[in-house]
Amino acid sequence: MELRRLRYFAVAAAEGSFHRASARLHITQPALSRQIRDLEDEFGVVLFARSAKGVKLSPAGEVLLAQVERLLETPVDASPVVSAAKVASDGDRDRISENYQAAVVEGLERLGILAVDMATVPGTSSRPLEGLDRPAALRRAREAGAEQLVIVDARLAKDTLTHCRRAGRAVSGSTTFWDVGLEIRRVADTQPLLVEPPAEDFRAVDVELDCKTGRLIRRKSMDELITDSVGLVLAPFASR
Repeated sequence: MELRRLRYFAVAAAEGSFHRASARLHITQPALSRQIRDLEDEFGVVLFARSAKGVKLSPAGEVLLAQVERLLETPVDASPVVSAAKVASDGDRDRISENYQAAVVEGLERLGILAVDMATVPGTSSRPLEGLDRPAALRRAREAGAEQLVIVDARLAKDTLTHCRRAGRAVSGSTTFWDVGLEIRRVADTQPLLVEPPAEDFRAVDVELDCKTGRLIRRKSMDELITDSVGLVLAPFASR
């Protein structure tokens, strides 16, 4: 059982809405819904009664909430923050990949673009948009009846980056960031419609600096990083 998942449950119970809870936790709503379903599967019970108006604790959920509040011994509005710099295990990386995928689908839907199929494939190169099996991806898109193939190639990386300059000197530091490339191809004739290779203005970084003083303000959570990265990578769709 993950303490993070229990915190998510407690916030969802307090808000009475997965939408409000996800905003409060700075994660996507599909990611929160998946965490709650996993918790329900783990306990073998339904924790929330779901309706168009929101969610309400089931009898089993009320029992669990009382136990969770005693366990956490902290206010339920204490948003859990997972430092991107601490992400290392395969399990965490699988979860991050799923959350990134869910955020892309949600972002496309907000732009009025229906994702008829979605697949996650491992990269064979250290650089986004390199080493991809495009013919296989195009075949899958064609079979799904999609008009366009959208490739979002996102790699989580860590390096020393320069964020700004202060008094003529670079302000640099260890940074976790998403290095992302975007490619859109027409399925009918496989022609590329847009190719955005990875670039600095396409990066979402975990560091917030005060460039006047050179001081670190804070490090963003992984969920914030994903939201920022997906917002950057989908920006070209808004202008199409």
